[in-house]
Amino acid sequence: GNSVLIDYQLAPVRDKQGIYLDGDQFWAEPALDQAADWLHKLAMSKEMRNQLGLAAVRDAEKFFSLESFKEAVGNSN
Repeated sequence: GNSVLIDYQLAPVRDKQGIYLDGDQFWAEPALDQAADWLHKLAMSKEMRNQLGLAAVRDAEKFFSLESFKEAVGNSN
């Protein structure tokens, strides 16, 4: 509820710089037409942008707070 998910297809990593050590890695190539459609919808709808943004803020505050981190690692201090 805090983002828009875009379809993708896995594609082999083409690594000209040699950053990825494993030659069997893949990345997600997004469905560009679908991404463009969503960007257009979001550009046209202030309400939709606000809803997604507020949901993202709520989730970030909930899941990435210090208290949430302490709970995840088992530290109650």
